[in-house]
Amino acid sequence: MSTTTGPLPDSLRRKIIRTLFPGQAEGMRPMPTTLRGRLLWLLNQASHWGILLLALINLALVVFDFTYLDLRHHYLSFAPGVVTLYDPIKGASPHRITQGYVDQATTTFAKLAAGEKDTGPLLATMRERSLQLYQEDPFAGSGLSGVFEQLKNRMRRHAKVESGKEGFLAFWSSQNLTPARLAHEQAFFEHELRPLLARNYYRVLGENGRPFDAFWKLDLFFIPFFALDFLIRGALDLRRGRYPSWKAFCYARWYDLVYFIPLGQYVTPLGQSGWAHLIRGISVGHRMRRLGLVNPITFPQRFVDKGVNLATDLVSVRLLTNYQESIERFDLDEAFHLLSPEQREKLDVFVERHLQAAVTRILPRVIPDLQEMLTYSAQQALNESPTYQQVRALPVVGSLTERYLPDLVAEVVNGIQRGMASAMEDPEHRERSRQLGDKLVELILEELRTLETEKEIKQHLIASLEQQKNKLLS
Repeated sequence: MSTTTGPLPDSLRRKIIRTLFPGQAEGMRPMPTTLRGRLLWLLNQASHWGILLLALINLALVVFDFTYLDLRHHYLSFAPGVVTLYDPIKGASPHRITQGYVDQATTTFAKLAAGEKDTGPLLATMRERSLQLYQEDPFAGSGLSGVFEQLKNRMRRHAKVESGKEGFLAFWSSQNLTPARLAHEQAFFEHELRPLLARNYYRVLGENGRPFDAFWKLDLFFIPFFALDFLIRGALDLRRGRYPSWKAFCYARWYDLVYFIPLGQYVTPLGQSGWAHLIRGISVGHRMRRLGLVNPITFPQRFVDKGVNLATDLVSVRLLTNYQESIERFDLDEAFHLLSPEQREKLDVFVERHLQAAVTRILPRVIPDLQEMLTYSAQQALNESPTYQQVRALPVVGSLTERYLPDLVAEVVNGIQRGMASAMEDPEHRERSRQLGDKLVELILEELRTLETEKEIKQHLIASLEQQKNKLLS
């Protein structure tokens, strides 16, 4: 079912595409017929595929780097070798406080399981380290304070106390870690607390005062390939006359510039692994389209079209609902009586202007038809009168009525018109007309209330708006 909102206009769509994808008109070139042309075509395609492969690898690396710190705890669980290799790139390392806590807890559980008799100093050390967690909050530096809250909540529920701090102190007590409860408490620590403590890390600061990030060293491997491809493609396109200048070529390939414009943390505050490098996804999609793999332009465009249409329809439905509520609350009688003197004066001027137009311009155009209708009505009325039938039987008088009746009606109508036209210029007549108009409005409003005409009109309007809403939502 059609709605009131349609797709984006073609002119706007083309402008958006030209802005975001200025080189989108380039398609996959057909293979030439000559041997030399075919060899060059194959070489060109091979270079396109090679650069596309490098671009895909680079984009995957950018996405991995962009999400690494958020997913680091998953890598710790399923691929710890990845953390060992990539932590130095991000300047990350296990936090000394939480890592020391885990190491000390492992030693304590090992000695308790071995049956060491003097466990007081061991448990006292763990209680001191637990208090250190609360005092220094080592999770704050890595933005993982929420993880620390999970840690405290788990200990609070486990120890069945109101305070997480009390829960840690009770957990590392000799009354809790008895030989009968040791295995259960150790299992709780290993499965519930250790994973949260291991998620914390510490990042060193670089010379610019920002967290250290050496991703640019990995990215540096790809830059020469993309820069060489950019220069060669630009030189060939300029030679073929596809672009008038390097400036025009750079504008058409603006999304390729992010590959080798320096965005490292020591050059700009964005950071080499920041969101700006995700723009490379546009370049990858464009390269795939040129090779005939996928058209990345239609997908976001269709999504934008549907999003705009949905938002417009929802706003339209809300406006129609407001109109329905306004119609439901509207009272014609109350609205008329709430008119200010200025509004009443404007209403009188409006009525007078249209009445004058009716008398001076509309009425003269219908006078012939009006005269004919009145003559016919008068003749019918006379024919039904017994007195007229008797008079009509007289030899001379009977024919006078039919002969002079049309002239009489015309004179009456013309007299009425002249009288109304002259009365329109009389101030006293206009005042009487205004008073008469007010009285007529009062009577009409009273009849509307009596016949419930206003209510019926409201119902029809609300039903019509409801039908439009159903069309938008279908």
